[in-house]
Amino acid sequence: MQRVVQGHDMRDAMTLPDGKEVGFIYGWAGDPAKNYEGGYGVAHIVAKHPQFAPQDIPHIFVHGDQSGGRGRRVYSITPKKVIVTFGGKGAPGHWVLSAYEEVSPDD
Repeated sequence: MQRVVQGHDMRDAMTLPDGKEVGFIYGWAGDPAKNYEGGYGVAHIVAKHPQFAPQDIPHIFVHGDQSGGRGRRVYSITPKKVIVTFGGKGAPGHWVLSAYEEVSPDD
C-alpha cells in the first residue's frame, strides 16, 4: 500500500479471500473547495477521510466481515469499511471504490 500512497497504481495487487484479484489506483484527490468532488482512488480516500489509514485495507480484506452482492462488496472491521467494485473509471477488474472510518456524530 505504501507504493500506492506514494502515487503508483497497482493492478491485481492482492488476492481477496474469495480468490478474486483486487487493484489499487492512486487517482486524484478531487476539488478541496467542493468536498473533494470528482476525486477517485486512494488519493481521494486519503483527502476525504484523513482519519483512515490506507495501510489498513489489506488487513480489512483478510479479517473483515463481508457483505454486498453483485458488482460491489463491502469488507468491514468496525468502524472501518472498504468497498470494492467490479470495473471503475473504465478499467476492467476489481478495484477499491472507497474506504473510510465511520465516526459518530459526537466525534
